[in-house]
Amino acid sequence: MEKKFLLIISKNTNQVLVIDKLLKKHGTETDFVPTPPETGTVCAIAIKFEEGNLERVQQILKENNLEPAKILEDKKLKLQGLIDKKLGLDVSHQFLGILRKIENGDDLEH
Repeated sequence: MEKKFLLIISKNTNQVLVIDKLLKKHGTETDFVPTPPETGTVCAIAIKFEEGNLERVQQILKENNLEPAKILEDKKLKLQGLIDKKLGLDVSHQFLGILRKIENGDDLEH
């Protein structure tokens, strides 16, 4: 079964760094990832962690009086979903073919 991940969306970059350092200090593995644009936050970096650590993460945040803006599921959009969401339907079939090759890790000819 594929692991599920959550994202901590912070109010600002300083809070991201403080939370990340604190979680790592308490043994929670984290990673920095781009904040999904639909979250509407000014902070461009989110903290990614395994869903199984949610209760522990929430407890650490509470004990340290840290309240992030949001904790949400890390949903990966396939390229087609991203295109539909951001570009609409005005994308050529040739361009979509190139993106599918990139998504699949295929080599590009040109």
